[in-house]
Amino acid sequence: MDKNIIAFICLVIIFAIFIIAYLNERKNRRFAEEEAKRLRELKIKEEKEAQRLKAYNFFLNRISKLKTAVSEFEMNTNISNGYFSMHGKNEWIKSYTNLYKQIKDVGYQNIQLSIKNETIISNFISYYQQANKIRNTYNQSFIKHELKEYESFFDNIEGRKLDIQQRKSIVIDDDNNL
Repeated sequence: MDKNIIAFICLVIIFAIFIIAYLNERKNRRFAEEEAKRLRELKIKEEKEAQRLKAYNFFLNRISKLKTAVSEFEMNTNISNGYFSMHGKNEWIKSYTNLYKQIKDVGYQNIQLSIKNETIISNFISYYQQANKIRNTYNQSFIKHELKEYESFFDNIEGRKLDIQQRKSIVIDDDNNL
């Protein structure tokens, strides 16, 4: 065989080896990049799960106190328990300010709490943030209810009929209602 042909065949073989090596290296690099990406995504998922579990346990450790707070607030807005005084609202706020500060910036949705517990947390935050508005709305309703309920009584106290201001001052049980 001619030396040129042998040299050409060797060159083709060497070229083929380089192409195969290049393609193999490219394949390995792509695999390594995909594996690195998969590992990063897995790490992100693990970190999110760790954060979810931390938040889940955080709220689970406070749910009993949150239930108590919600129950106390709701008792204050029950017609059978009377007027919701400013003092009562302020005491409730004072009692649960630390709890509110602890939870206000911690997300509770999408951490797999029960709907019941999410509702308790949501109600607590709402009650805390809107205590004045809720109290005022409730008290307006309470006053209307009481004035209607005791209308005949207010119409005849020692033979006299009380005016609306007098009636309200009897019904309203607040620190400064006169």
